[in-house]
Amino acid sequence: MEIFRVLIMLSMYAVIVKAQVLIAGLIMAVGSIGYTAYKSYESYETCQPPWISQDPDAVAIALNNEWKQKVFGQDLALRVLKSTLRSHLRRVADGKSKKALVYSFHGGVGTGKTFVGSLLANILYKNGESSTFVRRLHLIDMLSNVKTIAEKRNIIKNEIKSIVKLCSRSLIIFEEIDKLEEGIIDVLFSNFDYFQSIDNVDYRNTIFIFSSNVGAREINHEACIQFNKTKQRDEFDAEQFYKILRHSSFY
Repeated sequence: MEIFRVLIMLSMYAVIVKAQVLIAGLIMAVGSIGYTAYKSYESYETCQPPWISQDPDAVAIALNNEWKQKVFGQDLALRVLKSTLRSHLRRVADGKSKKALVYSFHGGVGTGKTFVGSLLANILYKNGESSTFVRRLHLIDMLSNVKTIAEKRNIIKNEIKSIVKLCSRSLIIFEEIDKLEEGIIDVLFSNFDYFQSIDNVDYRNTIFIFSSNVGAREINHEACIQFNKTKQRDEFDAEQFYKILRHSSFY
């Protein structure tokens, strides 16, 4: 009888040990799954730091350093970009942004319009141009098979909406907008204005960049005039270039 009791106790002990091992195994498995899930979440790009730079001053410093190393002869552009970008990011960080930040880069082929867009993307986003929240749209190719202006306008509007809906702090770059038919791109004008949201999408934190060859000859001519006067690119009068762009774009 005593032997039987010992066998039963040993049997129970074995069951308990197996149960403990099983529980320990489950805990390790759950822990492993949890760690994997955490690492997966950690590597998943989100619309917030550290994936998107939020410090206005750090961005301005990075822009200045990168610009000095990689861009030549665009001191006026740097001055304007650094000031407006820092102000916009500060308002975004404080939750006080009232409208989207919109840039229009003008100049001939090879003047750095595309490169500057890439530079901004690499400074603002951890994944640079590969970021989910950076989109470069070649509208001529994108709309090549679309017949009517109304259809083209609708496609552009829906494309922008889907991008910004995913992340309000997206960077959207439009290439060669001067090659589009008149009346297409103005479908986005309301997205740049003082609205909290349009169709339940908030565009106030978004950055839009338009590149165009419009006014390239006039810009070069004015640059020569001002260079002969001052010899210093960082002393160029920005207002004169604004006048040229307004006249070239609308007349």
